[in-house]
Amino acid sequence: MIETAIRTLLLADVAVAALVGERVYSGLPPQRPTAPYVQLWKVDKISGLTLDGTRGPNVVRVQVDCYAGDHDAVRALASAVNGNDSQSTRGPLHGYVGTVAGVRINRLELSLERGTQFEEDAKLYRVGADYLVRL
Repeated sequence: MIETAIRTLLLADVAVAALVGERVYSGLPPQRPTAPYVQLWKVDKISGLTLDGTRGPNVVRVQVDCYAGDHDAVRALASAVNGNDSQSTRGPLHGYVGTVAGVRINRLELSLERGTQFEEDAKLYRVGADYLVRL
């Protein structure tokens, strides 16, 4: 499962683990989770076919949301996960190629990172990002 592979990559990264510990959730987090944390969602999958009908690679889009109690904390977590704006430091996901948790990833790339938003109901700040995973 791709979410398990991405969770494994995030937890293996020293900078991410220092901020969230084990709090990387696939799907819904537990009720009233401790912030900061990361939430993963498989958004969709595109299966390719070549002109001669052979199956091409699947491309899966995964949303990675960072949550924290204040603006600076969520930006720090987003930088640890996604890399900084100049990409002089990259997070553990962008550019990854390899096999993790039994999943072969041919390329994992940051497609877009959204701006910081405040989630009124949860009273938390969020930065969302979309990743394209070529399998």
